[in-house]
Amino acid sequence: MTDRRHEELIKKTIVLAKTAMGNTSPNPLVGAIIVKNGEVIALGYHKKAGMPHAEINAINNARDLKGASLYVNMEPCSHLGRTPPCVDAIIRSGITRVYVGMLDPNPIVAGKGVDKLKSHGLKVTTGILQKECYRLNEFYIKYITRGLPFVILKSAMTLDGKTATSSGDSKWISNDKSRKFVHKLRSEVDAIMVGSGTLLKDDPLLTVRMGRKANPSPLRVIIDRALRINERANVLKNTDVAKTIIFHGASAKAKKVQKLTEKGVQLVKVHEKDGALNLREVLKRLAKEEITSVLVEGGAALHSSFINNSLADKMYLFLAPKLMLCGRSKPVFDGREISGKNKGSSGKDLIKDLRSVSINQVRRFDDDIMVEFYF
Repeated sequence: MTDRRHEELIKKTIVLAKTAMGNTSPNPLVGAIIVKNGEVIALGYHKKAGMPHAEINAINNARDLKGASLYVNMEPCSHLGRTPPCVDAIIRSGITRVYVGMLDPNPIVAGKGVDKLKSHGLKVTTGILQKECYRLNEFYIKYITRGLPFVILKSAMTLDGKTATSSGDSKWISNDKSRKFVHKLRSEVDAIMVGSGTLLKDDPLLTVRMGRKANPSPLRVIIDRALRINERANVLKNTDVAKTIIFHGASAKAKKVQKLTEKGVQLVKVHEKDGALNLREVLKRLAKEEITSVLVEGGAALHSSFINNSLADKMYLFLAPKLMLCGRSKPVFDGREISGKNKGSSGKDLIKDLRSVSINQVRRFDDDIMVEFYF
């Protein structure tokens, strides 16, 4: 079989894995294909944490596996977790060759699965479409290697860089198709985050309301240093649909903390840094709750804080064919300089010292343009 054919099959495992997007956390997205005599005889993917892994599902969907080859986008596990080790089932199955997209960065696995397969006489090839496999599981990889969730920023703006009028009105800058895509993004992450300003201005639900999702809506996370939240806010309702956690500082009044706690909301006090909550501490607390990804939907100050503290990984920026042409309208960021330590030795803001980003894709949703980029 040619290298190109091996790559085609790994691509298919990636497509299979995406079937469960938003449902496997804190586990990775994994797809598996079994081939015998050049023909695909079984498929499988990991559907949800605690359920059988992709390799097991593929094995269970096949009959005679003697001499077959297994293709999988991530190294099979070799440890006992929520489910038994996949490598043991592979060894028993009669499969003789395994093709792996990438090694599992989890220290518990990290090459041990491949080593065990080889020690039992199976031939293993690794590193097939490794970049694509990494991109598929970027949430899992950051979470498992750095102990932090993957952070995505999202904002919509006019062509002159504004997100709201001077009165704070922002509904709707983007069109229906763009907003539908955002709900798809919501369905793929573990948590949705907003700051207190956005909460007070827009009173969002922060739930998935377009498309279907096997799991409940993502965790709703509120950054509210002084607990300014209205006690009738939408995020305090529909707790059967989505849970809410509010991070606050020491200045929050004990009476307000008690009232919100009585509503079934989880409140967490974290340290403050430069007059704002310590976002790194917030992310670490979320990681302890097995939150592997966070979609930050605003506002401008919160977005700027994530960028200034080098905590943002990716951004989706929607550009609508509209102009505000008003100096008092709200910008996509809060106006504080974000060049930070990249500022030149002259101490001035210079074009050559601006932050660079890596554009991954540009898409159109009717007249809206969406730019997806990495920090």
